[in-house]
Order: sequence, then C-alpha cells, then structure tokens
Amino acid sequence: MEKYIGLLLRCLSVFFLSSCGTTYFVDPVSTPVFTAAGQGYIQGSLATHTKLFLEGAYALPFNYTVVLTRENFAHGLDNDQSLTSFAFGHFWPNRDSTSSFQVLAGFGTGSHRIGPNAYYTPNPGSFAMAPRAFPSKSTDTTTSSSLEWLLTGNSDFRKYFIQAIEAFRESYGTLGVAVRLSYLDQYHYYLAS
Repeated sequence: MEKYIGLLLRCLSVFFLSSCGTTYFVDPVSTPVFTAAGQGYIQGSLATHTKLFLEGAYALPFNYTVVLTRENFAHGLDNDQSLTSFAFGHFWPNRDSTSSFQVLAGFGTGSHRIGPNAYYTPNPGSFAMAPRAFPSKSTDTTTSSSLEWLLTGNSDFRKYFIQAIEAFRESYGTLGVAVRLSYLDQYHYYLAS
C-alpha cells in the first residue's frame, strides 16, 4: 500500500509542479504503410475550432519515401500553432506485404502564438480561455495570492527530427507505432504580459 501512495504522490507532484504553458505542440506522427514503389497515402483531420491537419506521403522507386505535412492556425484559439514539415526516408516491406518498417529524417518550420485572450496562472492548467469581461489582473506579488497575467506572444521555430515507424495494414485501416526524436530551434521568441 505504501508503494502505491508513493507512486501517487510522485504523479501528483509532477502534475502540480509542471504548470508552465507550452510554446510548441507536437504534431501528429506520420504512419503510412508502404510495401512497394508507387503507393500513396493521404490523411486529413479537422478538429475542434476548425483546426486542419493535412498529410501526404508517396513511395518512390528503390523503397524511398517522402512525407509532407501541413497544420494550419485554427480560428478563435488563443494558444495555437501552424507548421509545415517535409521528411525523406527509406522503407523495408515485410514478407507478408501488409506491413513495413520505415526510417524518416525531416525538417519543419512553423509559428506558435499566444493571446490576446490567454492568461497564465502558476497552477495546473496554466493556459485557458479568459472570459471576455475578465480584466487584466495585477502582477503585484505583495497584495495578490492568486496571480494571473494576460499574455500575448509569438514563437517562430524550426524542427529537425528522425523517426522510426512500424506500420501495419489491417482490414479496418492502418495501425502504426512510431518513435520520434526531435530538436526544436525557437529562433524568434516574443512574450508580453
């Protein structure tokens, strides 16, 4: 029982101590299934707030592959990003011709924006939609026990990544497992409270 209480306390401490807002959202990882040259893969998704994500991939001769993705800014969000990325790699089809292993290396560029209606509180769930009638809060640490700041900001970034994918084609669709190692270069960062 003490082991479970210790584990619970560690999980809760990570939750309560990790309250800073993000300036980058991880984009969906591509998992196309290629078993021969000339195959194509297109995927699109539309999430809440009209957030659009498009992805296309194509299998080139000699088992090479290219992947292009685009994520647009949504309408009405105050903590959002846009991203365009390109990847090139190689795939090895498995003997059953319904699965393959792929290795991709890629580059992406994008921009992240915050505000003008985002507010930060030093508590879990830092960024949230501020009510329109919500006035700008004081940042005086001597008089307020619950500090909040209205934020506006922008972060331009470049992303470099390597990923490995094991993908399977099933009767109901495709299933893939991917591991991605990324380096994010935020070369322009602006934040005002």
